[in-house]
Amino acid sequence: MNEARRAGWWIVALFLFSACSHDVGARSRAELAAEDEAELYAAIVRGTVANFGGDRTGQTLHCLRVCVRGECGAPSDRFLSLFVKDRFMVSGPEACKWQGDKVVPARDSLLTVATGRYETRVAPSSAMFLDVEKVRYTSPDHASADASITHGNVGANGLTLTLERVDGRWKVVKTVSTWTS
Repeated sequence: MNEARRAGWWIVALFLFSACSHDVGARSRAELAAEDEAELYAAIVRGTVANFGGDRTGQTLHCLRVCVRGECGAPSDRFLSLFVKDRFMVSGPEACKWQGDKVVPARDSLLTVATGRYETRVAPSSAMFLDVEKVRYTSPDHASADASITHGNVGANGLTLTLERVDGRWKVVKTVSTWTS
């Protein structure tokens, strides 16, 4: 009887261990998938900025609006932190506003921008909304995305970006302008 009871407990213990480790694995896969998706969206933002000539002065504030699985809104602080080492300023949409017929920084205050190991305070001289509108996976390592920038009523452009995973990182391999206003 003791042998049967001991064997039963081992079976229960193995089941619980298996169930717990499976749960941990599922969470890890979900976290990895979320991290990969964030890297994909970051590549889209970088590709969009690069397509339109980059920010040569480093003074333009890019206010990001992101659509993920049909839900559009402000990106998280964690997502914005992916751009700390980039040569352009990013923020959420609340940092930009319409003034007359153009997009301007919502505040006149200085923004802290990290450049390498140093941080500087910068006053944006111009602003734009940068929208990541729709992302389509064509395979696990290939995607396309629609994005746009808006400077003002007569200053907006849209494009479609083609991305692929190269050496484990998402890269823009092609951009096509889709509309201009």
